[in-house]
Amino acid sequence: MKLAFSFANQIAKIIKTDYIDRIAHIDLSRNCLQDAGSQLVVDAIKNSYQIVSLNLMHNDISPEGMTYIFSELAGSESLVTLLVGASDSYNRNRFGANTLDPFIKFVDTNRMVQFLNVASVQLGTVGFKALFDLYANFAEY
Repeated sequence: MKLAFSFANQIAKIIKTDYIDRIAHIDLSRNCLQDAGSQLVVDAIKNSYQIVSLNLMHNDISPEGMTYIFSELAGSESLVTLLVGASDSYNRNRFGANTLDPFIKFVDTNRMVQFLNVASVQLGTVGFKALFDLYANFAEY
């Protein structure tokens, strides 16, 4: 855990430098960042206009950490791709009861997002219905 947090801390420092305009895609999948590490990265990019893609798949992020990610990235004006799902059970990120509202707000307010991976995060029937209802409302515009 300490190594992953230290790694995330260094990545966050790099993101905040003047050289960030050279980076558009950040793939930190399978690094066991957990909540603390993923929060450092999200805090570093949430106001960035250069980062268009963030991959945090397989980082053992808890429902509280996922809630933080969606809450902080809601309204991002540059994020086109957000990957927080899982292709297998190794260090799978997880949704919880409190994750759904920030997730729906994220989807609703981020008009730039074109690719969103939430595979295997336990979105559940209620989550899929909320997502379906949101997109049904988009179709009415």
